[in-house]
Amino acid sequence: MKIIYPGSFDPFTKAHEALCRRVLAFADELVILFAENQEKNSYYSLKERMAFAYTALKDCDKIKIDSCPGLLADYFRESQADAVLRGLRNTNDLQYEQSMAEANRLLCPNLETVLLLSWPEHSWMSSSLARELASFGAPLEAILPKAVIEAHSKELYRHCKDRGEKE
Repeated sequence: MKIIYPGSFDPFTKAHEALCRRVLAFADELVILFAENQEKNSYYSLKERMAFAYTALKDCDKIKIDSCPGLLADYFRESQADAVLRGLRNTNDLQYEQSMAEANRLLCPNLETVLLLSWPEHSWMSSSLARELASFGAPLEAILPKAVIEAHSKELYRHCKDRGEKE
């Protein structure tokens, strides 16, 4: 089974990493798809975001990292995937993901969305919180994968408000 996990991943958190590792229990291939969302101004560049995910998951040989400037439904159809993965932290996520799943099925009737609940220890995490912490130079160990922090500290803290970057 080939599954696509789309998102902006700005940045890639421990919650994203955990979801990827969990889905590998039943997927033959997982494509982490970095979408260029027209409504979002990305904090980190596409290249940086893809590097963060690669660093966190480089030990997983069933994972492919890709990007797509267009519609998920088009990528899904062209890649011959079996399903789309989305994570749920709370009921707000459920409402949003239900709407997105229905819209995607209108565009591509065979596009199935698999919703996977976050583990409780990850349910508070979000990329926006990670960006906020990084902007103030706060420690990121609780929210970002250790390998990402070790390999990409300069990029993570580039926008730091008080020092410009963290040493």
